[in-house]
Amino acid sequence: MAEAFYHTAKYRYLYLQPLHNTKEFHVKFTEMMYEYHFLKPHYALGIYTPAEVLNGAEVGISHRNIYVEAAGKRREFNRNVNCNQKCS
Repeated sequence: MAEAFYHTAKYRYLYLQPLHNTKEFHVKFTEMMYEYHFLKPHYALGIYTPAEVLNGAEVGISHRNIYVEAAGKRREFNRNVNCNQKCS
């Protein structure tokens, strides 16, 4: 689990833009932690966020239609991402 988190942190957030000092790193890492724990559903948690599981969400229930809706939202979000570099 920890290795998956570090991989996500590095390749989906921190390596995508230049960070010039520790203050920029702290701001970006804080934003990433908020998104990772409160906004991003996790497949291993049955599409819930870690915060939802911590607050009592029932993990293990089949949510096929929620998966499909989340995938659509994810695709739409990815289409609208503003890249500082050329996106491919």
